[in-house]
Amino acid sequence: MDAIVITHPHYDHIGGIPEFYRVQKKLDIRTTDLTGEIISSMFSFMKLSINKVGFFKPFEIFGVEFTLFPVDHPPLKESAGVILRYEDSKIVFTGDTSSKLSDEVIELIHSPDLLIADAIHPTLSFNKHMNANEAFELSKRIDAKETLFIHMSHLYPPHSVASKKYPLSYDGMRIAVENGKVIIGESVQKAVWDFGLERKRDSTF
Repeated sequence: MDAIVITHPHYDHIGGIPEFYRVQKKLDIRTTDLTGEIISSMFSFMKLSINKVGFFKPFEIFGVEFTLFPVDHPPLKESAGVILRYEDSKIVFTGDTSSKLSDEVIELIHSPDLLIADAIHPTLSFNKHMNANEAFELSKRIDAKETLFIHMSHLYPPHSVASKKYPLSYDGMRIAVENGKVIIGESVQKAVWDFGLERKRDSTF
């Protein structure tokens, strides 16, 4: 793996670092200042390469441009969403966030080909996560071409039922960019294969 981008230091997002380290010792982590400090302190027994990245400052990993932007995930003082750009495509990943995003962020993330949105519950409101209704509202507000929900809780109906109403992601789902178009699901198999072998035109996130 070339690198890992980490949005915030909650344990469900960083707890797997030691297990991954067993497999791959050279681990390039890109994250915010605060998250980098917490990871360094928590996993001080490991030799991690932590590269701190500021908000709104693009950086590149393997030909894909990444930009971190601030989101609202209390009580954390600093948490990030991510914009990914490749060829002519734009993917926005909200990370864990409430619906309270600044006008600056809304302008930055507007018009994505794909919005990957935090949607922890179908209807209940939380102060640090969006629910499905809020995720749909964000999708409309930024004029997203397609939307996927992530970070769903067990309080959704079973996937076979909920997926008829909500654009749910699932474990093992693949998202690729091929010739400037975002492709979701089983149809990305060839793009993944070409990317893995040639590393030229196609990129898989």
